[in-house]
Amino acid sequence: MRIIIIALICLFVISVVYAEPSIYRDMPSEIEENTILEVKITINPNSEEKFDLAEIIPNGWEIETWNVNSDLDVSYENREFKGRVVNHWGFNSVSEKVELKYTLTVEDYGNFDFQTILIYPGGIYEESNELKVNEEKNDLKPSPITGMLVGTHMEVLEEELNINSNIFSNLKESISSIQY
Repeated sequence: MRIIIIALICLFVISVVYAEPSIYRDMPSEIEENTILEVKITINPNSEEKFDLAEIIPNGWEIETWNVNSDLDVSYENREFKGRVVNHWGFNSVSEKVELKYTLTVEDYGNFDFQTILIYPGGIYEESNELKVNEEKNDLKPSPITGMLVGTHMEVLEEELNINSNIFSNLKESISSIQY
């Protein structure tokens, strides 16, 4: 019995010492274009060694704000690598769980990949997610004049003015055709 307990303790100690870090990205799987996306990445470093985090976002998109959960010694830079924008954070002497939050404005619709790469002394860990961005919906309301759906876009307003103008022209022609 004693040997089994000692073996279990040794197995536990070895697994704690050589545990790999983990990453979890919290973000919606679907969003509407022209909205702000908030992404939270939780990193459990499992050692006090420094590590680097690279976040690869869709081309043309830019991280607007970012912060970490405490006063960690962290550096940030973004650079282009093989046609992709790589946002890079360097963390020094981290022993606690790290929460990195960033925001960006989603300006295109379609399906987009996000990739996180954690580089630590024991190797590389990678996490990927896909984001589906839906085309922006217009808030349409019925016009009090014609009953047509009218949005906030100028072209819809111009279309309604043209219809009203056509109605007025047709009415004017009808009146002028009446003989007294």
